[in-house]
Formats: sequence, structure tokens, C-alpha cells
Amino acid sequence: MANRLNGLHLRNVGVRLFVDNKKKQDGFGELLLMKYGLSGPVTLSLSSMIVDVLQAGKKVTLVLDLQPALDTQKLDTRLLRDFTKRRNEQMSSVLRGLIPKEMVPVCLDETDISPDRLAGEVRAVERKRLRHWLKNISFEVTGYRGFKEAIVTAGGVDLRQVNPRTMES
Repeated sequence: MANRLNGLHLRNVGVRLFVDNKKKQDGFGELLLMKYGLSGPVTLSLSSMIVDVLQAGKKVTLVLDLQPALDTQKLDTRLLRDFTKRRNEQMSSVLRGLIPKEMVPVCLDETDISPDRLAGEVRAVERKRLRHWLKNISFEVTGYRGFKEAIVTAGGVDLRQVNPRTMES
């Protein structure tokens, strides 16, 4: 999916980090989808842990939530309201109120909903798939960029060796 959405900048995205299928950390903020994978402030804040667990040979998954302000029930209520209000509009149009337009074809493809489908015709099972997709877009992390491209690195000086008055080490 990142390939199809190269350069897309998402704001206010929830991100859950799973290591060997166990939730380890949450993040929130801006995310950038690149042809090589995910980038942006929220992924950078998780990157130290990601690199360490990848080097340990563990499975790493990032799960995006495009609607973090809405729990599942509130999102379902919102979808029902939108689909009722805009019942005679195509799904490709209605979804632009929820997600960036660049994501609409990917969303419809991955949820198996026809872009021409009228919002008023969407069945409960399709709405459930859509709701799940909006809250659980999963990316398996298989690697990381090299040191030459690093923005964040681990390490530093032991603060016990620093004189706080002079900053001398």
C-alpha cells in the first residue's frame, strides 16, 4: 500500500506498535507514506524500539488508526449518518469526507466495496469491513533505512559525566 500512496502525508494518525503480535507502544501524530515504507514524526519516535527488536529477529507490525478520535461505536455511528445523509452519492465521493482522496481507491479495493456503489446501498458487513480498515491498517516492518539516512540515532554521553554548570564532559 505504501507504494500506491507514495508521498501521502497523514495528520492526526494513531499508530500501534506490535512486537511478536503483542502491543508494545502507541504513537500519535504525522505520518508519511513513502515508496520504501513509512516515515514521519510518529514513526521516528518509535524507531529506536523498532530497530532494536528487528535486530533481535522479532516480528514488528505497525497498525494505523485513521480515526483515532472515534472508538468503533462512534465511527460506526458516523458512517451510518454519512451513508444515510449522502445515500445517493457514490462511495468514492462519500469516503473523501473521511480519508484523503488519494486513499479512497486503496480503501475501496482493500474493503472490496465498489467505487460506484451508492452509500445508501452499503450493507452492514461492508460497513464493518470499512470500519475495521479505517482503524487497523497493518504494515509489517521488515527493515529500516541505513545510518547515512538516519535522522534519529541511539547513544550519547552519560549525563553523570557532564558538569551542568559548564556542560564540560
